[in-house]
Amino acid sequence: MTTSLEQQAEDFANELTLTTRAVVGEDTPAFFAVALQEADAFRVRHEPASGVILCDREAPILRLAVDYICIYDGHNQFMAIEKSKIHVFVEPNGKEPLFRYEFSRNVIGGIPGAHIQFHGTHAECSRR
Repeated sequence: MTTSLEQQAEDFANELTLTTRAVVGEDTPAFFAVALQEADAFRVRHEPASGVILCDREAPILRLAVDYICIYDGHNQFMAIEKSKIHVFVEPNGKEPLFRYEFSRNVIGGIPGAHIQFHGTHAECSRR
């Protein structure tokens, strides 16, 4: 018996929550799976969508924002990632991007299915 896409997306969200909380701390926002009305798909991301603040011993230094669009694979059996965005921003205001990783299952033309982009130089990349 195939597990529903909704259940698989919820399981994925729970696993992301457990992993993030094990690394960052128990007060880390949870991930949730939310049905998308325009497609047979689920969005998995933090709530609030602003993401997770990453701190050193002194203060916040980065903000992690993660967003997945989950669909069924070609056999309508297992969950697959259609699109994902993993962005890291520099705190304290969290609006200046440090780097981002994006993936799209449906490649169009010569555009890569995944890419990582670094935005300039930041002291946060070299802090010890």
